[in-house]
Amino acid sequence: ARDNTSPGKGGGVYAVDTTVVLDAATLRDNAASFDGGGLYGLRARVTLTSATISGNSAAVDGGGLALRDATSTLSIEGGTITANTAGGRGGGLFAEAGTVSLNGVTVSQNRAAHGGGAANAGATLAVSGTTFNANRTTAATGLGGGLLNESGAATITGTIFSGNQATDGGGLGVAAGEVAVTSGQFSGNRASGGNGGAAVTTGGTLTISAAALSGNEAAFGGALAVSSGNVTLRASTVRDNRAGDGGGLAAGLNGAMAIANSTLNGNQASVSGGGLVNAGAMTLDNVTVSGNSAGASGGGAQN
Repeated sequence: ARDNTSPGKGGGVYAVDTTVVLDAATLRDNAASFDGGGLYGLRARVTLTSATISGNSAAVDGGGLALRDATSTLSIEGGTITANTAGGRGGGLFAEAGTVSLNGVTVSQNRAAHGGGAANAGATLAVSGTTFNANRTTAATGLGGGLLNESGAATITGTIFSGNQATDGGGLGVAAGEVAVTSGQFSGNRASGGNGGAAVTTGGTLTISAAALSGNEAAFGGALAVSSGNVTLRASTVRDNRAGDGGGLAAGLNGAMAIANSTLNGNQASVSGGGLVNAGAMTLDNVTVSGNSAGASGGGAQN
C-alpha cells in the first residue's frame, strides 16, 4: 500500500474485526487525518513479517501503525519502521491496548510529539532484539525519544536505544505502568535541556538489569533520571555520560532510585554530582563510583 490517504483512520490499511497477515509487505507514504498513517487496527489480529513501514503520517497517533481495543494483537517480526510521523504519540507505532510484540525490528528516524519511535498507552508490550535509533520528539515537553510507556506494561530484552532525542527521556520515557529492561544498550541518546539522557521516569516503575548506559547527555541525569516514581538499576555499567547535574544518575525530589552491583565510571557533570546526584531517595548496594568529575561539587556523588 503506497501513497494512499484517509480523512479518518488507516491511511494505507484499515483493519477492524479481522485478521491481517502481511509478509515482506511495504506500507509507504500513506497518510491519515486521525490515527494509523500506514495501518490502523481495531479488534484486529495483525501479523507483520519482514515488513517495511516508512514515510507514513498521522495527524494524531501512530504515524506508521496504530492499535486500539484490548482484544487487538500486533506481532512484528523483523523489518523496519522508518521515517514515519505523528502529530500526537508514536511516530512509528502507537498502541492504546491489546498485546504487542516486536522481535528483531529496526525503529528509526520517526517523529512524534511524544514517543518519537513508539508509544505504549495501555497495551502489554514485549520487545526483543530490536533497535530504536535516531527517533525524536517534536513537542516542547516531549517525552520518550525512542519509546514512551504512558501506561501498561513493557518487557524489553536485548534491545538497543541509540541516538534518540527528547526533552525528557532521550531513549526511553516512563510516565506510568511497569517497564523492565534486560541486557539493553543505551548510547548517544539526549534529553535536550531535560532529564534522563538514556531514560527517565516521571511516574511508574522502571527496572534496568545487565545493561550498558554510555555517552548519553541531559541537563539532569546524563544517563538515568527519576523525577517521580521508582527506578531500580542492577548489574549495569554507567559510563561516560554527561549532564549539568548528575552526570551518570539523578534522583529528583519525588523520585526513588535503588542501585545494586553496578559501576559508575567516567561520567561528567558541569555543576554537581559527576557520578550521581540525589535530591530524593537513593540507595546503593555494592556500587563502584570511580573516575567521575564535576565542575563545582561532588565529583563522585552529591547528596
